[in-house]
Amino acid sequence: MANHSELISVIIPIYNAERYLQHTIESVLVQTYSHFELILVNDGSTDGSLSICKIYQAKDERVRIVDSENRGASQARNIGIAHARGHYLSFLDSDDLWEPEFLQYLYARIKASPEIKLVYSGSDERMPDGRVLRKITDETEGYFDAFTHKLTGEFNVSFNMDSFLVERELLAKYHIEFNPAYKISEDVGFFLKLLCVEKAYAVPVVLAHYIRQENSATTSVWKHENWESTVLLFDDARPYCEQHYRDGLPAFERMRNYRIYRYVLSVFRHGEVDAGMAYIEKYRIALEDFSQHGGKIGDRMKCRLLLLSNRRLLLWVYGKNRSA
Repeated sequence: MANHSELISVIIPIYNAERYLQHTIESVLVQTYSHFELILVNDGSTDGSLSICKIYQAKDERVRIVDSENRGASQARNIGIAHARGHYLSFLDSDDLWEPEFLQYLYARIKASPEIKLVYSGSDERMPDGRVLRKITDETEGYFDAFTHKLTGEFNVSFNMDSFLVERELLAKYHIEFNPAYKISEDVGFFLKLLCVEKAYAVPVVLAHYIRQENSATTSVWKHENWESTVLLFDDARPYCEQHYRDGLPAFERMRNYRIYRYVLSVFRHGEVDAGMAYIEKYRIALEDFSQHGGKIGDRMKCRLLLLSNRRLLLWVYGKNRSA
């Protein structure tokens, strides 16, 4: 019988997921590593999601339901963490899937090397019909350093919310949780903090499947105020980098400046010239630094165009402001 130190808490945040929830839950219950608890956090669903959860709770004693008012996926995950009893945590979104060996594979890697606190598998992105759009996986096994990046300076991680296993005490020790204020990229903010305090270990096998839905946050109507979280998450994570990974600060600043440049450029590309002009002034110092020391020369030139702050020129390049 496995002891408490080997228990894994699997957390699924759920909001109006009745169409695909059954497949997601079953992909957990058929795991070859069986010593887990499945925490289903119902985030105020108004469809049949809670009823589905209750069916599985009645059939399997490993299933636990936490019923909450609707406060978003980030807060639902935080609630799941607060209720977790396992030594390790893993997350799965309510429309995504695991291979049966997911938990066994990652847990075995941690047990083989106890110094590993954070491990992840490869994953893929696919359509609901099973058509694979792309694979996200490392070529070799080993530690992944998110602060060693390519020329652009972009913050890229080789895993997502569905594909990692982490020691629960690591989150408690460094007070790492999801920021419910973010409408976009709340997972990236979580990962950025986590990678400031611990390196991740890669297992280059595709074991998790992200199912692309038409109504996901990244495919919904563009709102510049929501997407600013892709910048603000760096400010949220800066204290973690300063305190726990000072050698990574130069890379952290480059990644932040690149993200600011990409965000402001996106505002203009969506025709919101007035909002873009305001963001240029708000982030001018970072944009000036990127224009001088940023990644590719093409990006630096585009950034310099933004910094001219010539409204007529920017209107000509990026089109009429939609709010005009």
